Amino acid sequence: MKTKLVLVIIFALTMNFAYAALPSVNLSSQLDPESIFSLNAGGMPNESCMTLSLKGVGERELVPIEVVLAIDSSGSMKDNDPQNNRIKAAENFLKMINSSKDKSGLVSWDNEIDFSVPLTDDIPEVISRLKDINSEGSTNLDKGLQAAIDLRTDKSSARKVILFLSDGVGPYTPSRIPGSQVDRAIDENITIYSIGLNVKGSEAEAFLKDMAMATGGKYYDAPDSRSLEDIYGEIGKVLINVAGTNVKVKYSVPAELEISKYSIEPDERTNESNMSVMEWYIETISIGDVWNVSFNVSSSNSGVFKLGSTSSGVNYTKHDGKIGKEVFDEKNLKINGAVGIIPAGYEANSGVYVLANTSSLDFNRLYDIVNVMYDVVEYDNNHIIWSLTDTSDWAYAFADSKIFITSKSGMSLSKKDNYENELVNVIGLLNRAGSDISVDPQEYPITEATYYSKDAGIYHKIEYTGRDYDMFLTVPNCSVEEGRLTMIFYIINWGTSGFDRLNGFLIGDSHVFRQHDPGQVDITKHIPGRGEYPVYLRDEAKEQYLRDTTVVIEAITTPIPPGKEFVLHNKDFSVMVYESNPLSLDLKALQDDITKHATLMTDFKTEDGKIVLWAEIKNIGFLPIDPDIRLNVSRFEQGNQKHEPIYDHTLENIGLINPAESKSLKLELPIAEIGNYTARVWLNEDNIELSNVVKGFDL
Repeated sequence: MKTKLVLVIIFALTMNFAYAALPSVNLSSQLDPESIFSLNAGGMPNESCMTLSLKGVGERELVPIEVVLAIDSSGSMKDNDPQNNRIKAAENFLKMINSSKDKSGLVSWDNEIDFSVPLTDDIPEVISRLKDINSEGSTNLDKGLQAAIDLRTDKSSARKVILFLSDGVGPYTPSRIPGSQVDRAIDENITIYSIGLNVKGSEAEAFLKDMAMATGGKYYDAPDSRSLEDIYGEIGKVLINVAGTNVKVKYSVPAELEISKYSIEPDERTNESNMSVMEWYIETISIGDVWNVSFNVSSSNSGVFKLGSTSSGVNYTKHDGKIGKEVFDEKNLKINGAVGIIPAGYEANSGVYVLANTSSLDFNRLYDIVNVMYDVVEYDNNHIIWSLTDTSDWAYAFADSKIFITSKSGMSLSKKDNYENELVNVIGLLNRAGSDISVDPQEYPITEATYYSKDAGIYHKIEYTGRDYDMFLTVPNCSVEEGRLTMIFYIINWGTSGFDRLNGFLIGDSHVFRQHDPGQVDITKHIPGRGEYPVYLRDEAKEQYLRDTTVVIEAITTPIPPGKEFVLHNKDFSVMVYESNPLSLDLKALQDDITKHATLMTDFKTEDGKIVLWAEIKNIGFLPIDPDIRLNVSRFEQGNQKHEPIYDHTLENIGLINPAESKSLKLELPIAEIGNYTARVWLNEDNIELSNVVKGFDL
């Protein structure tokens, strides 16, 4: 039992040590806001603020420290430190040392080495030798530094530090000069914290700064000996809690972006591979310390810009002398070229949308795939918009399962064909980015697609396969805007004589195509509107040369009476073929999706003696075309018990609305009387009142 108990205790201690957090530097970045307007778009905001943050983390006093106090004992100390304040400051510093893991040594020097105490965990012994420091002799910086470095422990993993105090100038070999003791310290991973007592502006100060900066330490200026205690105390806190030294922050943004309003000016700015690169140098960051820098970015260009490439991050020296590297997460800045998310002057006249499962869609991956081939207008983790090549069409995918394609072109049969092909391509791209949506033309979601147009209409389709060629097409009361017939012949004998005897397809007495014509033809002029039209195939030997033939008739018409539809039938009505699925092309078919979650937020205040109404339309849903929004304000008249309109304002060309965004209006109202008022919102394209977006208010 005792053996088992000992094993458990050892294991617990081992686990506790393994999970102790070594000192390091954590990074974070914040871009606010992530979507802005270009400088010439006229929208606000037109700049975004990037904030970079560093934080020292880890468990305090975890890393062992080996620190040597190199204290100047030259004769000038009689004047600069007559009360021996440097001795008291050093003693207080040594009392901060944790003798269970740390070691300390001591060097008393002037132009020679008076004495030294090797590194030891017997801190009281080191303190006791401080009283032996005198104030005699001249100054030799190199000798004092050499003696301090000689006390190092070669194979120790502890953090090695020298606290070097001097009040005068003497022989010194700067870094990068042969024989430099500073270069030796760099090779030994020793950090030097230097203190200059009453040497401001002198050559001695320059020497002391050189040894500190070259080794990733810090120089401290002591105007008099009374300040030494605070300086030693500050260094003690830094050493005990240090997370990293010699810290260098590097961050890059695309060169197209303008950078302004630095909270801390960069120490260096360069251009690399079309990127603007900024660098800041930080001497030391301690555990618990936070360092921040912020700057604004803007641009006259629109698009999606990646901030913080893989070269953006922090390099620093860790407690063991090794180099630590951390990187910032990339941020995406959307810059809109005009108010709304479509370009100025763009007008969507038709489109298609489907509902499909996009829950597993990775929008960042989709951006990388799409951006190689197309121009991405904007994207984030919830949606993406891009223009399709060689067309006036735009594709949209949203995290709420909606997929849209819009076009400047109006709806036509050929445009519908184009939408179907584009929809297959768009879904294919989404699938490459993590979705699993069927692209089979016979399966959902393509068969469930909703087509729409600014011009209200109905799409009709009848498909018939058989050998009865004497048929009639009945068209209800409407005007046919466009008609098309597609026919597929299944010919048994492909011999020339047999094909020649096939005399083509006729509607009424007119050929719509002959035997050598293509299998698809415009029949608009043959079925202009309401009526019954013979549809037949003239073939002198159809039984010999033909199998079943497939006929597809499609049309786009004006709205038809309720309950009516196209019908294809034979003479005795033994064969009757109805439309497969008439599709309404009217924007009103989307009204429920547009308005069901919409809200209108209003607020009133007085500016320069005028009443100002702020109206914000939120959660309106994605508007598939580019409508106008009209805000109407009326006052309730008690006498006639009705609302009298007093203000009507239209926000034109608002662009396609992203469900995650909102639209705002600021109106100066000609309201001079106290009363009850109502604000209503309308979609001006079809005069659709957003009935649940009505706000009443009293003034």
